[in-house]
Amino acid sequence: MYKYKFSVIIPIYNVENYLTEAIESVINQTIGFKENIQLILINDGSTDNSEAICLEYKQKYPENIIYEKQQNAGASSARNSGIKFIEGEYVNFLDGDDKWNLDAFELVWNFFKNNDVKLVACRKKYFEARDYYHVLDYVFEKDRIIDIEKDYQYIQLHAASTFFEINIVKEH
Repeated sequence: MYKYKFSVIIPIYNVENYLTEAIESVINQTIGFKENIQLILINDGSTDNSEAICLEYKQKYPENIIYEKQQNAGASSARNSGIKFIEGEYVNFLDGDDKWNLDAFELVWNFFKNNDVKLVACRKKYFEARDYYHVLDYVFEKDRIIDIEKDYQYIQLHAASTFFEINIVKEH
């Protein structure tokens, strides 16, 4: 039913210093990029070299990468613009200055397939300047399912660190 296991939407605005590393963190996933991941790059009116980077990757992976450019309207607008291109069963909204561990998608896929959940939130480590995990990382002492009605204080949801079942995104 789905062409890919995952679709990743990256809203891009003047992140040329980080963008290559962010894209490479998706392309080099152990789950296999070409077979399992669609990458949707939405340039939100960048004035730096971000567009050239996007076009280079689009040329290398024309089957897996969609590139669109829009006038600057903010990250949320860029994310929403990318939704219409989704062909994956699950979606992630990675920021252009964030990156994934190389086995993240494989671990997330296995978690989705072995649990009855609609979203998976992952650990978030700061990029570059700070080399430590997010202040709310204590919720990730181990993999577990959190009932958001009972343990709402443990939720660490950030679009860049969360994978959503596509039906949730399209419904809301």
